[in-house]
Amino acid sequence: MKKRTVRMILIHIISLLVLFFVIIKLAEELIVFKQKLYDVKNYVVEKVSGEQKSVEATSEEMYPAFEEYPVLQHNDEVWYAQNRTICHATGGIDGLSYTNSKEALELSLQKGMDVIEVDFRFTSDGHLVCAHKWEDISTSKAAMTLEEFQNTKICGKYTPLTAAELIGYMVEKEDLYIVIDTKESNLAEVIRELVTLSNDDSEIMDRFIVQLYSLDDAKSQIREIYPFTNDNFLFTAYKSDISELDELLYKCYEQEISVITTPYGQWDDEWIGKLNEKGFIIYVHTVNRVDHAEKAIRAGVYGIYTDELTEADLSGL
Repeated sequence: MKKRTVRMILIHIISLLVLFFVIIKLAEELIVFKQKLYDVKNYVVEKVSGEQKSVEATSEEMYPAFEEYPVLQHNDEVWYAQNRTICHATGGIDGLSYTNSKEALELSLQKGMDVIEVDFRFTSDGHLVCAHKWEDISTSKAAMTLEEFQNTKICGKYTPLTAAELIGYMVEKEDLYIVIDTKESNLAEVIRELVTLSNDDSEIMDRFIVQLYSLDDAKSQIREIYPFTNDNFLFTAYKSDISELDELLYKCYEQEISVITTPYGQWDDEWIGKLNEKGFIIYVHTVNRVDHAEKAIRAGVYGIYTDELTEADLSGL
């Protein structure tokens, strides 16, 4: 019995050592590959009669070949490892979506949802609240004051939720992750306000997932406010003008983004297969039928944004 225990301990130690060396090797490959990415130029410079002339590069010249990209690796402790469902806009309630209300959030928590997307907006007097559009709450598109917001029932019955109150839920539920969604051009201000409301508490801030709508320098700007890890970012592609797979790969590797979301049915199986081959995590939105979820997962999609479905609904897929 003792020999068996010792043998098991040795096996675990060896396995951990092998995993450690694999991670180190992958990190080295990514560093080398990023150096290659920075050497790729969008324009080929030619000297003509002693002058420099810019000539637009072809796709083959602009981006590395697909085979050159390393395969991304993931550990079992990241937020998406055990969560193939992301609850959309705090979840559906009574057949309604986008309420971002306390009741919808609490219902989603009761269903066992651990990753919940929330829409954020600033009130006219500068307070951060959970709302998709002001017309979802009132008859006007104009921003409300905090007092107006708190005294208005969503759809006549649901309780509005502020960012400060949301953080209170995160304090109570230590495995709750919040995906930040803001379609205004103020993502940095939203992050800055969340840092303030959380008192810069890493136990809270490390459980915010920043949803990027472009692959420019937004990530570096956010990191100047709070030092999120790469795993705290995802790219949602539906508002992007990226039209070629090689461009998407180039920008994702350059920005070290490994989680991508896209509307259900937007990409064909070839795109999904290629991204899977390189280890990307792909979510699609918004999926509220099990048969649609099954179709997406069979195509290679990892998970879904949903108003209604749960992890249990995907357990057999």
